[in-house]
Amino acid sequence: MSRNKYLALSAVLAIAAFSAVSLFADEGITENEQAAAQVKEQTAVSKEKIEKSVPSYNMRLKEIIKQAEDNIKKVDKELADKETESRNREREAKVKELFERGNALYGQGDVAGAKKEWASALAITKDPEMRGYVEEADRKARAEDQAKREAARKAEAEKVKLESEARERARAEQERVEDQQRAAEKQAKELARAKEAAEREAVRKAEAIERENARLAREAQHKAEEEQSRLEREARERARAEQERIQDQNRAAEKQAKELARAKEVAEREAIRKAEDAQREITRKAEAAERENARLAREAARKAEVEQTRLEREARERARAEAERVEDQNRAAEKQAKELARAKEAAERENARLAREAARKSEREARKLKSETQDK
Repeated sequence: MSRNKYLALSAVLAIAAFSAVSLFADEGITENEQAAAQVKEQTAVSKEKIEKSVPSYNMRLKEIIKQAEDNIKKVDKELADKETESRNREREAKVKELFERGNALYGQGDVAGAKKEWASALAITKDPEMRGYVEEADRKARAEDQAKREAARKAEAEKVKLESEARERARAEQERVEDQQRAAEKQAKELARAKEAAEREAVRKAEAIERENARLAREAQHKAEEEQSRLEREARERARAEQERIQDQNRAAEKQAKELARAKEVAEREAIRKAEDAQREITRKAEAAERENARLAREAARKAEVEQTRLEREARERARAEAERVEDQNRAAEKQAKELARAKEAAERENARLAREAARKSEREARKLKSETQDK
């Protein structure tokens, strides 16, 4: 009799002893307690085992005996099933060993030896204890195959889902990057058009300044020529007036000479002297007028040159300021273009990084699902 059976019988005897003690408690409590203690020491059954074997202490002795017998049968069956399963596992291992050995012999060309090994394996499976085990093993194998296929299908579906999500995220990121690139290209084109417009405006302003300078120079030259002409006219008018006055004086002198015949020679000499003095005075005044005209012309030319120099300097300053403004705009446009290029490169790197992370995540998920499938 096995150890489990011994423990069960010990539990039944202990319960019977306790029941007998409770029935005869009035006749001698001390002696019954000592007997119960001795029985308890002899059986060495713990309280937990008694509670597992018998559901209640209030059961009658006959019910206890029947329940104990049922428990023993149940335990015997469980032990027998465990022993059968252990033997079947050993047989299964032996069958696998013989089968592999037969395959090895067949691969080596030993057909007879392979057949013998396979026949031995089949002989082991013919054991009656193996019939239910084989069917159960086949059922478990099919269930395991079905579970593996289902896990593989789920893993594949999850992989497809993850890849689809990764592609969708990559596509969305690509579209975002392309939108940024298009916006950057559009902005670059707008900056280029603005730069061209600024350059054309600068050229137009420079040409307008040159035309204005030329117009101012022509006006200054025209004014100088008009001033020169006016001065020359005034000098000629003064010379003509002085000539007419002298002529009048000469006529008056001639008239006086006729009237003063007596002092003709004196008058003639005086007239000649006066005429010579007048002529010298006229010559002096004419020379002074010419010098004044030359001075005025030089002054007008100098003023015109100063005005032209001032206008040219102002034009150069305006052209230089406009050129600096255009250069600043160009530098700002180039800086913005570089920033856009750097933003484009950063977006491309970010897109590549996201694609790599999505690929790595998909690979990790696939490996995880594969590992879970293999574990199952």
